[in-house]
Parts: sequence; structure tokens; C-alpha cells
Amino acid sequence: YGKSGMQVPDESEPSSFYEQGELDVLTLTVYTGNNDIKNKPVLVYIHGGAYACGGTSDKAYDPTALVTYNPDLLVVSITYRIGILGLLNLGVKDETGNYILSDYEENIEKYKTSNSLALLDVIQGLRWIKENVAAFGGDAGNITISGESAGAGCVSNLLLIASDPNNKYISLDEGLFQKVFSMSGGINQYSTLEGSSMLAKNLIAGFGAKTVADLCKPDIDALRKWLSENSVGLNFLVLDGEVLPQNIGEVYDKYVKYVGKGVTVLQGATTNEYAYFRTVFKDMYKAMGITHEDCARATFKAMTEPTLAYPDLKPTAAFKEALEAYLKALEEEGLTTEDEKLNAFLNDHSLQTINYYMAAKQAANGGTTYVYAFDQKYDGFYSECGAGHAIDCYYLFGNFTGTKAMGTPKQVDFSRKYQNMVANFCRSGNPSTEDVAWKPYNTETGWCAFLNDEKTECIKGYNYGRIINAIKMIDENSAMKLFLPWPKMFEIAVGLHKN
Repeated sequence: YGKSGMQVPDESEPSSFYEQGELDVLTLTVYTGNNDIKNKPVLVYIHGGAYACGGTSDKAYDPTALVTYNPDLLVVSITYRIGILGLLNLGVKDETGNYILSDYEENIEKYKTSNSLALLDVIQGLRWIKENVAAFGGDAGNITISGESAGAGCVSNLLLIASDPNNKYISLDEGLFQKVFSMSGGINQYSTLEGSSMLAKNLIAGFGAKTVADLCKPDIDALRKWLSENSVGLNFLVLDGEVLPQNIGEVYDKYVKYVGKGVTVLQGATTNEYAYFRTVFKDMYKAMGITHEDCARATFKAMTEPTLAYPDLKPTAAFKEALEAYLKALEEEGLTTEDEKLNAFLNDHSLQTINYYMAAKQAANGGTTYVYAFDQKYDGFYSECGAGHAIDCYYLFGNFTGTKAMGTPKQVDFSRKYQNMVANFCRSGNPSTEDVAWKPYNTETGWCAFLNDEKTECIKGYNYGRIINAIKMIDENSAMKLFLPWPKMFEIAVGLHKN
């Protein structure tokens, strides 16, 4: 494995205890399966971790079982720079409008992409794969890029910018990938230049840096120590106006305009995405004196009326109409209490309906997209999460830990079936198997594959009323386009709890 990206060790992230690197983390790990087979379809996997943690050394992401049971498949994982080494804005200015780092302006061409080094690392990895994968038995003309959570955000944004004819950092014409497999991520999680500037200023002040060269002096231990002692928040992919668009409106405008034909997509989410954070954030909730439901109420409030997150928000009549229809659809699904509705809204806003939104726009442009809802539940300590965020990783790679996925014969059998679906998508662009005939998504029929070890089937009109109205809500409300940053969510939740 490549060294993990620089991060603070955390018990919830096994790879954070693996050897960490600084700027030397861009590494590929190749899993060849049967070496006698040539021209294998290639699956490239990009790990998650909110762009701040994680790594390919996490055993949950080990694809040995995947290539063992699908020996004609070749899997490559990419380790990339994360956090302050992968997403740092070096072009910050002081109150007088001058660059804080004195050597920035004279090296602006070199440093202007510092916000997007995480994404550029992945692009560089894809170029190496395209040029060299044939030596490992892979087909350079049949590459699927995939990832979960932050990794899904990466591949969704690679699809966005590669489809944009005006982007100079990657193009579909390069042929770096032909298919996209996105697991629980999309085009709704970003940091702004303003937000990334605050992080950079704190780091520069913390180390007394005057130049970019000064920022290169602290070793990895000093950087980790600073991170552990300073509440810096998370830094997602940055809307920098260089590699990525400059604002969230432009992101959606470009997606609607450009993404569709040329790349086949498989994308989806788990059915209880945000419930995972009910457990992960439990101690933090307790320390702040709030509950998970407070966060759900905070998110609903921030999306529907002016708050400190979006003080100028003015919901349109069309948005209010779609919201009313969405809430009615929740009741028809059997979610009748206020907490049930608010938790569903939080789940949908964060990671769920963005997949259907992207699929709808891709289909409208003539693209082929398959959508899934992964409903397999966690085991053990995380069982209260249901089918929470990241559970699908354990079944994709067939790695059972006993604490999150037990590995019963029934679960292993389901894992093999799910692996076969993904492998078929990599092979031909169609995930259908003998057990499940998948059909492409469009807003008229709403086809979606519903997956768990009890039932795997492609359902017409899956949660249709909820999803269609959620798509309308995103189109009609700028706040709905952007994942509510956790610090803002917690701040609003604290205020609501006190009142």
C-alpha cells in the first residue's frame, strides 16, 4: 500500500495508524487477479474519508476477494493527498489585499492549483494507469473509475470537469475512463474559497510562515500535532474557479449542460446514509448538548428559511410546493412523525437524492445511468445505523470484520452477487446478472435497483414521489444544492436545542 495521507490518528479510521506520508503519498496498488488473462476491464478505486482522512491500507477496501471471484477483473487503488496537503489555498491575502505568502505571486502558475491537489493527484494516477495498465493485463480502453463518499465526490467531479469542454485539466477525449461507479457522493459537497482561506490563514499564523517555502519546513509530526490542537473543520474539494467551477451555481449549470453522453454511470447510496453519523458523532453530540434530531431540525431550517448558514435565503413558491409534496410523499411511505420526516430530510439532503438528481440530468442529456439503493444493514455496534453510510464497501470488497458486517453465509452470498453486478458493469457497462435485470434510470419510470441479502430487484418508481420532488427542490433552492457544513449545522442545532 501507499503511505496514508497526513491525518490525525483516529480509531474510526484504521489507515490513520498506517505509515503516513507528506507529499509522497501518490501511489497505485494493483490487484491483478488471474495473470494469464489479458485485456481485463479495469476498476480504479478512490478511498473516502471526507478528504481529510482514510487510506487504501484500510482492510475494508482490500479487493483481494473481488478479484479472486472475478479473476478477469483488474483493480487499482489510488492514494492521494488529503486535508491541508491536498486542499490548501496558498493564494490568501491580508486586509490590504496583498498576498500573505510573499513568494506566491511570482510563482502563481505553480501554486494556483494548490486548492485542488487531491483531485489533480487522482488525475495523474489515471494518466499513469492509462499508459501502463496493459503491462498488468488491463484494457486501457475499458476503465471504470469508482469511489465511496469522498471518493465518490472525486469521480463525480472528474465526470463534471472532464465533460466540460472549457476545462484544461482533464478531458473525456483523453480516454482516462469510460465508466463511473459512484457510491454515496456527488456534486453537493464543497468548500468555498472563503472557507479554505480561513484554514490557510490559521495554518500560516500557527507556523509563522512568510513564504510557501516556510510552510514546507514543518515535518509530518508537527503538522499532525497542529491539526490535533486546532479546530480547523473539514475542507472538502474547493470551488476555486481554476480546476473546479468558482461557485455552486456554476457547478450545477455545467452538470446540467455537459454531463450525459460519452460515459456510462452506475451510482447510488445506502438507504440510511446519515444514520451512520448518529453513532460516529455520538460523543460529540453529547459534548455539545445536542441530539441527532437537533441536527435534522437544523438542516431542515437552514434549507427552508433564512439562518446564519444562508441569511439571504428566499424560498420560491415552486420550492415550497415541491417541499409540501415531498413531505406528503414521506407520509405515504409510512414516515409520519416529525422526527421521522426530519431524519429522512437530513438523509436525503446529505447523500441520497443527489444521486437521483445527477442521474436525471444525465438521462436528460441522453446518457445511460443505473441507480441503486443499498439496503444491507450494519451488524454489531453499528447496527443502530441500519443501512448506513459506507456499509456497501464491506460487501463490494467482501471483507467482513465481525464488528460492522458479520460475514454469515447469507451475507457472503449476497456479497458475491453484488460483486458480480459491479464486475459486469466494469465489463460491459451493464450491471445486470441472472438474478437482477437492471434498467437505466429516467424520471418517467424511476428505475432503481434495491439491494440487500433478502431482496435484490430493480424497482420501477422506487420512492418516486419523494425523489421527484427532492429533485425539484434542488433545482428551485440554491441552499439545497450544497451540503450544509457540519460546523454550521452544529451551531444552528445548539441554538435550536437551547430554545
